[in-house]
Amino acid sequence: MNIALLEDNPSVIEYLVTLLKFSGHLVFPYVDAVSFLGSLLVPSQVNDPSLLRIPIDLAILDLMLPGQLSGLDVMHTLRETEISYAKLPLIVLSGSSQSTLDEVHSRFPTIPILGKPFHMRELLTLVDTIGTTRETERKQGKFILRYNTSRHYS
Repeated sequence: MNIALLEDNPSVIEYLVTLLKFSGHLVFPYVDAVSFLGSLLVPSQVNDPSLLRIPIDLAILDLMLPGQLSGLDVMHTLRETEISYAKLPLIVLSGSSQSTLDEVHSRFPTIPILGKPFHMRELLTLVDTIGTTRETERKQGKFILRYNTSRHYS
């Protein structure tokens, strides 16, 4: 499965990329909301190889990010941009306080939230469940999101 990762902590990025890659996934990490949204929302241009796109199946987001936009801002942007992004599966990973996590859950009750530190098995179970759902959608010919691969780590 192709996973976009929005996380600012290099150690967490390295851990998640390794964990998810070992589990058979391709991960596209970003350290700030502006670069993440800029890559995700850039229109595809066939003549420019740096803008070659692949399907994205899931985005994993941190809530606390550097810069002007938070993970919560990203969630709102994705849900309000266009109908296809409203259905992009999201998982939130955050070290925010329980009251902040509860507030996010009240705004987005269907999005799984894992507090840091989290158990890797719990994350992988969520990813596998979403992967099964996305594969079913793909077989049924439902939409496939495209993601700019210009900053991909393999």
